[in-house]
Amino acid sequence: MLNKISTLLLGILLLVQIGCNGDKKEATSANNPVLVNGTLKDYADSVHAGIIKQDTMKKSVQRVAENSIKGTIVRVQYHSPGVRGRKIWGGLVPYNQVWSAGAHSATNVHFSAGVLVGQRFISAGDYAFFAIPGIEEWTLILNKNYQQHLADDYSDSLDVVNIKVKPIILEDTIQRLTYLVKPNGEGTGSINLYWEKLFISMPFKVVKNTVAKNGIGGSGKIALKNLAAKYKRDPVCFMPVSAGISDTTLYDQKIIGFCSSTCKNLFVQAPEKYAEQLK
Repeated sequence: MLNKISTLLLGILLLVQIGCNGDKKEATSANNPVLVNGTLKDYADSVHAGIIKQDTMKKSVQRVAENSIKGTIVRVQYHSPGVRGRKIWGGLVPYNQVWSAGAHSATNVHFSAGVLVGQRFISAGDYAFFAIPGIEEWTLILNKNYQQHLADDYSDSLDVVNIKVKPIILEDTIQRLTYLVKPNGEGTGSINLYWEKLFISMPFKVVKNTVAKNGIGGSGKIALKNLAAKYKRDPVCFMPVSAGISDTTLYDQKIIGFCSSTCKNLFVQAPEKYAEQLK
């Protein structure tokens, strides 16, 4: 099964991965030596495909991974270092320390519209993507300070979300750090990181365009339910919810039945402010 994951990665790379320059002409620079029919776009892809037999480049080449999930563009911009015979996890990348999840500068993640990561609403915009690798568990982080050098200026006070995930071991070695933005169906997707023999994934759900003509659409109701249940507050008046009211009752009676137009408009126009008022 693990071997299938690695094989699938190489296949997806040829179909999905977008090079940083987006050029469909034959590449001629040292950083982009191979381009086949507009599909294979950069040095790292050439290494993964076996066209470059030995990865000797010390430079961490710039790359971009991008995909559209239910009309929302998710883009990851990063620099891709190579394994080049080095010990990566617990070596070049220490365990239990904040890592920029790339080289040279903080890895940048852009959402063109709002998404949910875990139970947290992330508004449209740019974020730094950080990770704290562990042997059995990783912490994945989105941080407001998206223009910083590596993790030098990292501050957890600017985190907008952090989630715990389990790393997956691959049978084949992924020579160059590689991101993919992968659609998972029904408006969900994931930001996947592959390097050496590890694969980790940050899942998300698109909540754009969830408002029905006469109220809040299905995905929007779920988003409101998650926020209200998390902060235990009535989404209309923002008062604390009685401990005797279940999340189901809160969902059915408060959000579907009695959610005011002001509440709806606030969620639609500025969902991050809505979430702040729930805290």
